[in-house]
Amino acid sequence: MSNGSRPPLCGLTEAQVDALQAKLDPANVRQREGKFDYVEAHHAIREANRIFGPGGWTRDSSDMQCIFAGEYAGKNKSGYIVCYICRVTVNVRTEDGWIASDGWGYGESIGYGSLGQCYEGAVKEAESDAMKRALVKFGDQFGLALYDKERENVASPPPPTPPGLDEKGNPLNLVGLANAMAIDGTPKKFVKPAAALCEFDWDERENYTPEQLQAIRIEAHSMWQIEQEEAKEGEPA
Repeated sequence: MSNGSRPPLCGLTEAQVDALQAKLDPANVRQREGKFDYVEAHHAIREANRIFGPGGWTRDSSDMQCIFAGEYAGKNKSGYIVCYICRVTVNVRTEDGWIASDGWGYGESIGYGSLGQCYEGAVKEAESDAMKRALVKFGDQFGLALYDKERENVASPPPPTPPGLDEKGNPLNLVGLANAMAIDGTPKKFVKPAAALCEFDWDERENYTPEQLQAIRIEAHSMWQIEQEEAKEGEPA
């Protein structure tokens, strides 16, 4: 589903297919011990609810097997380790019926207190891992993009906000005004004339409010546009 071509709908709606083919937001990617990237189980569930609807998919666990349980020798104390494997079947409701996808997962839990809690932790981890592996077949939103070393279907992170700007790109101080004007392409020479046109005291510029700075930005950009238009009018035909 990640190769750029549109897959068959298979009973899914066009909106669902578009959502499944969308690039994975890097903000939803986690890294485990610097070894590999993954998406968390709660993210996979939220995405399944968003794309298929809370009542549009189910998951069924089966073949839950304890493959090891025993003592664990820690650095300073002894505990327990429990390991499970599990199969999860994800069923998605479509206009043509149900689509099923299986996945196997592994869960491991180490604890120094209750052995029962180790069993519980291993079972939960195995089930979550299997669910993600079953969902991954549906598209990049469930982590399929992370299997590609080139990360072609992981969206590029947004550029950092320049200093002095709010989340909408509006200036909060003089540094932000300079950065906002650089984004607009407005020359800095228009800042002081724009402030005068707005009837702001230039000596008080360190205390300008964000509203005043935005007004200066708009006026400076307007002055620059007028200068460009006048320069074009003065060019020989």
